[in-house]
Amino acid sequence: MGDEILFSGENIPRFTRKNLGLIAVTLGSLLIISPIAAITLMDGIPPRGSTDVCNGCHGGVYDLVIEDPTLTIPSTIEVGENDQATVSVRITSDGTNSYWEFDIIIKLISLYSKVSVSSQQVFNNQRPSGSSQPYTWTKDVVFDLNGITPGTDTLRAEARMDADHFSAPTTRSVTDTLTVPNTPPTLTGGAVDPLFGNTETDLTFSVTYMDPDVQAPSSIDVHVAGGTYPLSVTDGNADSIGTGEGYSATIKLPAGEHSFHFEASDGIDQTSFPVSGGDIEGPNIIIKNTPPVLSDQEVSPASGNCNDTFRFSVTYTDEEGDVPQAVNLTLNGTIIPMTALTGGMTHLSDGDHSNGERYVIELFLECGVYHYSFNTTDGELYHQIGSFSGPFVSEVPILISRILEPGVGGAFLFNSTIRFNSSFDSNQDITDATFKWSSNISGTIGGEQNIEVILPPGRHRISLEVNSIEWGLVSFDHVNITVDEEVVMPPDPVFILGHSPEGNRSVVEGDTITFSINLDMDQMIHTMEWTINGVVIDEGTTSLTFEPTYLDQGSKIIEFVLFDENGDELGSVMWNVTVIDRKAPILLTGDIIEDRGEFEKGDMLFILLPVTDPEGRELTVTWHIDGDEISASGIELYWELKAGPWSKDGNHSVNATIENPDGNSISIDFFYRMLVEEEIIIPQDEDPIIIYPEEDTDKGLFASIKDDAGARAILALGTIALVFGVIWSVFVLIRPIKSRGPKMEE
Repeated sequence: MGDEILFSGENIPRFTRKNLGLIAVTLGSLLIISPIAAITLMDGIPPRGSTDVCNGCHGGVYDLVIEDPTLTIPSTIEVGENDQATVSVRITSDGTNSYWEFDIIIKLISLYSKVSVSSQQVFNNQRPSGSSQPYTWTKDVVFDLNGITPGTDTLRAEARMDADHFSAPTTRSVTDTLTVPNTPPTLTGGAVDPLFGNTETDLTFSVTYMDPDVQAPSSIDVHVAGGTYPLSVTDGNADSIGTGEGYSATIKLPAGEHSFHFEASDGIDQTSFPVSGGDIEGPNIIIKNTPPVLSDQEVSPASGNCNDTFRFSVTYTDEEGDVPQAVNLTLNGTIIPMTALTGGMTHLSDGDHSNGERYVIELFLECGVYHYSFNTTDGELYHQIGSFSGPFVSEVPILISRILEPGVGGAFLFNSTIRFNSSFDSNQDITDATFKWSSNISGTIGGEQNIEVILPPGRHRISLEVNSIEWGLVSFDHVNITVDEEVVMPPDPVFILGHSPEGNRSVVEGDTITFSINLDMDQMIHTMEWTINGVVIDEGTTSLTFEPTYLDQGSKIIEFVLFDENGDELGSVMWNVTVIDRKAPILLTGDIIEDRGEFEKGDMLFILLPVTDPEGRELTVTWHIDGDEISASGIELYWELKAGPWSKDGNHSVNATIENPDGNSISIDFFYRMLVEEEIIIPQDEDPIIIYPEEDTDKGLFASIKDDAGARAILALGTIALVFGVIWSVFVLIRPIKSRGPKMEE
């Protein structure tokens, strides 16, 4: 990993020849007393040329030497695998005394902390060979360079030896310059999700940042739509920068076709994605799609007679001007497509859906109770309004009046002018309607459909009565308001917490409807009562079940009233109820396909009737084939054409009679054709004979001959020949007997 730098020790003088005898004596003494010397000479080896600290017990001067350690340190480090530094240490001895031990400590120090290295390494009780020969002790110590930071550093390697019998440890060191080059970061996998959206879509730009030097980015951004947006660690923990860390940003963009690229820097070098430069195409952004809106729903007339035409209409508006994929009317659960007005007479029929387009449908309705709603979609977003009650379709005259304003619980200052507005609905053309407004405090206060009055202070119960003398109809509505020197809200909410059902209702005679009140029972309530058209029918209860009969058809006013102990009204709730004659229709939900096609014996005939009951009740179906009733029921017919009159060759008729619980019925006819195949028999050596199947295969051979004149003639001749043969045979047998009599007597 780099050049070796060698350190050389001092040269120690050799012994002369005249000391050979002394060497021999000393060596012998050392061999004798070496166990004792290992214990007693703990203060180190005396310096060269000095006397032994144990007063000559070693027999002379100690000649062990240590050379300068040789240290090998890389001068530069390329960032890659196995970044290491090696320190080589060498200790030598001339071999005059081979029995000694030493400890050595080797460490590597970073002076400027550009790298981190492993801890020092210690080798204790090192003992070279026991022979009396010169020797060298070497050790290559490897240090891993961890946490490398690009830049210039100085490494210092130290080797410290502590040998027995030396007066002090010996230390050698070396320093070298370490240069760590910077490795530029890389960006990969840059992308955006989703590629398409609108101005409110959250767009996530993401890219993977990797730096082999494990340096976090000093900056990392995405450049898109003329702006620069910083990215952050996707998982919140930048713990894998060396192998690749995900960075992302979630933003919204203006409408348009965009392109983007990423840029990043580790503080030294900069990189980008795409690496080749340029931008990545996308995302494509449109203006946010807002849902369409349906408004101004209407059914005209609001009520009418059975089989009248009713016009349903609604306005469709889309902010982006999107043409609806569908605008539907849902009437009693049946979905009916609507069509747009055309002609351009107003903005509601000019084809511009951004300012509203009117959609309509006209229907003939049977008598019954109806509820409806509208729904639409622009192909992406959906909107629905409803459900609404109506129209009221009945032969019974209906009149329903409503106080439009003021609302329930209105509060007004004394001497202020109060405006009262009303409306009414009827299935008849009412031209003689009269109006009567009254207050429980002031009496009659007006006689027009809309009035303006000044009322005295107090809590007023305002009533409206609408009459038609021509049709003999009357309808009521009322509202509670407060007039005072100061605006004070009436106490209704304190006593009546809620009620059911909400708003006016309609019911078919014979059905039932339940009205209920939720009261605050902690309040002092003296009495309560229910009235129908002003007649008290129940007292002391919070619910009422109304069971209208035929005589109740028309408009009814059902009211619940609370009173205190003084008989003053505390609060009330009122419903307009319309009782409709029961003549619910049977609705067709699809086209009638009368021709059911051709069949062969063994085929299954299947017919599904496209009918339903508007109230979801069960329908009764009777099936006939060729006028004969068959054992099938329900709106689905599965019938096997295998045997019976319905399997004969030719045309056949099918009739379905459907009846609902009200007694209404409809009849639907179908037809089909049966094809009976010819059977061909080819006798051997004869011409083919075509045999047609007979209607009844159980009558036998004579039934087949009966209709064939030739066969009957042949049969007659055969019978005559057979009778003649029998008679002749009897004659021949009798004649010999008579002729043999006389011969026997001779």
